[in-house]
Amino acid sequence: IGRLDVATTIICDNNPNFNLIPNGYEGQLYLIIQPLSFMLTAQPGVSVSQLRFYYNNQNIIDDAELKIEFAKQPLLYNSNESIKQEYVEINNGLLTHIDLKKDIVSYRARKDERLGPINLSLKDTYDVDEYWECIKKPKDDWLILNPGDFYLFSTKEITYVPPHLAFEIMATREIHGNIQVHSAGFADPGFKASLTLEMRCRDSPIRMVDGQPIATLQYERLRKEPDIKYGDQQLG
Repeated sequence: IGRLDVATTIICDNNPNFNLIPNGYEGQLYLIIQPLSFMLTAQPGVSVSQLRFYYNNQNIIDDAELKIEFAKQPLLYNSNESIKQEYVEINNGLLTHIDLKKDIVSYRARKDERLGPINLSLKDTYDVDEYWECIKKPKDDWLILNPGDFYLFSTKEITYVPPHLAFEIMATREIHGNIQVHSAGFADPGFKASLTLEMRCRDSPIRMVDGQPIATLQYERLRKEPDIKYGDQQLG
């Protein structure tokens, strides 16, 4: 749902924190849904958020452990070829880079109050061009992002998640500029693809250059490997 530019927040009773449910909590959960680009309609039973359960606070892998994991199994690929570790940037996580070389590099959400609401229960129903403006490859390998606009970009690299790991994209980080790069950036074990980035710059325009570092992946170690991994046929 993050690709529709929807902010979702979970809260619970007697807890001052957002998106953090304390250990031992029993009670009702509440969901705040904030559509930012399109009007939406939702019915009971529609999935709009997810929960992740932690057994301790030691799940996150530091850079030294990440290099060991990379030596065992490459975590980044260029098409079907793995990227050697000496060409990879690891700095408080694994860095990925924006791709502005494709024929269509981005989609930008249209701002048109005449657009009808999107029903979250429907699939393959809406005309993409009605809600999104495609941005073609820039001639000089750079473009300007306007503050307040919502964009979908992708990474140059294909990322891989081994069965015993998962990762989350850090939503914001100073080294990438004053920009948010995802709304729902968690990758499950078995995931292997380029990343779709849900991007919005904040207060001022930002110049993006092809190959610019754009997203940091923070890997986490699982308590055990799941029985069903991302892409398995059992998931449908």
